[in-house]
Amino acid sequence: MGLNALSSLIESPGADAAPVVLSRENGAWIGQGARFGDEVRGLAAALSGYGLGSGARAAVLGSEGCGTLRAGLAVIAAGATLVPLDPSLSDDGLRRALASTGAVHAIASDERQLARVLALRPDLSALELVLLMSAAPSERKPAALLVETAMAVGLASLASDPGQLRRALAESESGAACLLVDAAGEIREVGRTALLVLADVIAQALGLARGKTVLAALPVSGVARLGASLAVLSHGATLLLPEPAERPDAGLGQYPADAVLLELTGLERLFRAWNEDIEAKSWFGRGVTRWALRKGRGAERHGWKHRLADTLALRDLRDKLGGRAAGLDVIVSGGRSASSEVDAFFAATGLSLRYLSPDTGPPAGPMIASS
Repeated sequence: MGLNALSSLIESPGADAAPVVLSRENGAWIGQGARFGDEVRGLAAALSGYGLGSGARAAVLGSEGCGTLRAGLAVIAAGATLVPLDPSLSDDGLRRALASTGAVHAIASDERQLARVLALRPDLSALELVLLMSAAPSERKPAALLVETAMAVGLASLASDPGQLRRALAESESGAACLLVDAAGEIREVGRTALLVLADVIAQALGLARGKTVLAALPVSGVARLGASLAVLSHGATLLLPEPAERPDAGLGQYPADAVLLELTGLERLFRAWNEDIEAKSWFGRGVTRWALRKGRGAERHGWKHRLADTLALRDLRDKLGGRAAGLDVIVSGGRSASSEVDAFFAATGLSLRYLSPDTGPPAGPMIASS
């Protein structure tokens, strides 16, 4: 895939080839359809016009929805360096992150996050522009430039200068894609080449192709979410972004996933949720499901008892993912993995677990090992 993963952000495919992004909000899937790519390009062109480019940093503050992903990809497509920030950061942590990275633009997901940025702005000498993704309906003027307004400006700019974003990407090819800031304030740089290799490896590991659907339940402040999103979108697949407050499999009955990408804590949350579902059954249902799981752990995977267990309970567990995923892909670091209890549980249901370990540090770039 190589550079196509990033260059695909600035191209405008036909409506039938455009990637689809759906985010889970307030218990429902909110669809972007073919608009998502145009919105990324429009916002990227606007940010470029506002002075954002190679070597400049822009922070995006918000949770795991379409708006946050759109803003992050737009920063990268503009040739700048993204600083993805988790909204759970304390005010002091947010101040330190914005100051230490020298962010010149900040994009806030909502008015609450905007208020936090504006309160800190007097102490941030580098911060030149603040944008707001979503404002509550009101007659008063928003306290920052709306992303919607910026996108319209950017799309008009692209209409008159179609090569604007291609030049921006060319100028930043060897630069940083993002700066990751952890809870302790430590900063780690991820180069553009490393991000593209990560996207390529994820795409190969998942066997991505047009028509597939991928749930990416990954932290908004990490590089894995960016790499996975680039991989999915550049292959014309459908990307599902879950609501962090919900269980990871919420809504998959409506939109079945072919692949499920989680971090370790997400896998453990899914394990707890499925066990809570089992405990909520009648005494008979609990007994049947626990019996089925024991048979699923047994060595005789093709005997009649295993087939009966699959019919009575195991298939119902797998169907919580929509019935199409054959396994779970878990992105981890430092050689970590889930407990043997979690591994054994999902193996018993008939779902394979694969641990993907991206290493974005130099000199080798990202590598993914599975087990």
